[in-house]
Amino acid sequence: MKIAANLVPKKRVSRYLNRVPQDGEINVLFLGDPIGGYEWWTSSPEGKRVANRVPLGGEKPDKDAKLVWICPILDLSDRTKKVWVISQKSIQRQISACCEADGLEDGAVEVIVRRLGSGMDSVYSVSTRALDDGENFRAANREEMELGCDPAALFSSGDPFACAY
Repeated sequence: MKIAANLVPKKRVSRYLNRVPQDGEINVLFLGDPIGGYEWWTSSPEGKRVANRVPLGGEKPDKDAKLVWICPILDLSDRTKKVWVISQKSIQRQISACCEADGLEDGAVEVIVRRLGSGMDSVYSVSTRALDDGENFRAANREEMELGCDPAALFSSGDPFACAY
């Protein structure tokens, strides 16, 4: 039997990276600096969970709101530009410490995050690796390194990929 190519459903590729797989790892390249904000969850009238986000700078809107980083990234597993919402404090602290300790504030930096365990028992480890001096890597991969999104659109429930940024 032969199935025509146009009959095979295309695999959906998410433009968001929301979590590190259980007992797995992710390798990403930051395309810009993280944007900080607060995130908390409510329920819609249909009973679905809805993320609410506001940028830093005002009052924390809810006692259960978490500090989040909203980061434009290149997912190195499939070379796709995505937005990563990082809500785990341990990941935020480790990325910050790695970049500061290794002098990686500028240039192209690969970030590897590993997760062991599940749920509240998850343990994360972060390592970084400079990709040459940054400028050479960016020049060789110019198209992939262009931001192409507006992560701040998530604060207004918008689509960060809907505009040319």
